[in-house]
Amino acid sequence: MFVQFTLVALAMLVITSEYASGGIRSTLQATPIRGRVIAAKALVVAPVMFAAGVLSGGVAAAVVYAALSTDLFGGYVTLPPAEVAVDLLRVGVFLALVSVTTLGVGTAVRSAAGTLTVVFMVLMGLPLMLLMTGSQVGVEVSLRMPLFAGLAFMGGTDDLTAGLIPYSAGEGLAWLLAWTAAAVAAGYAVLRRRDA
Repeated sequence: MFVQFTLVALAMLVITSEYASGGIRSTLQATPIRGRVIAAKALVVAPVMFAAGVLSGGVAAAVVYAALSTDLFGGYVTLPPAEVAVDLLRVGVFLALVSVTTLGVGTAVRSAAGTLTVVFMVLMGLPLMLLMTGSQVGVEVSLRMPLFAGLAFMGGTDDLTAGLIPYSAGEGLAWLLAWTAAAVAAGYAVLRRRDA
């Protein structure tokens, strides 16, 4: 859960660094159709972060395998290659979508600190606060936010309250895609209306 913020910080810089340096003016002069700017950035961010997610997941799987293979843990562990491959692909997709979501938020917010704050609250802060309220509505809303949608998509079932995530991996992916689309749409709306 916490490794994602390293990639979030990198994805955020794709747009916020241009606003900080003033380079966004040159970008928009070179490509005046603003939808193309955000689409091009998303088309670069998504595959790079997908690869980074698969790589970091592979390293984590190797470390866990090595640790669990020691005598301390009984010395016997198996990692079925097909299951590991599917898990790594899901981690890559999750991190790619979270990174594109970050790009959308960064385009709307235009500052690194603001983007990091908003993304942290959407990914971790707000879902956990809603869970802690204990209200049924708060829990239901929380379970549809990117944190739990991502956990469901990646095969997790625990909602951190000793309950189960009440939907499938496919629905988790749908919720992730909806959050990503909303963030990119918000970024596009701001980019289209405001001067650089």
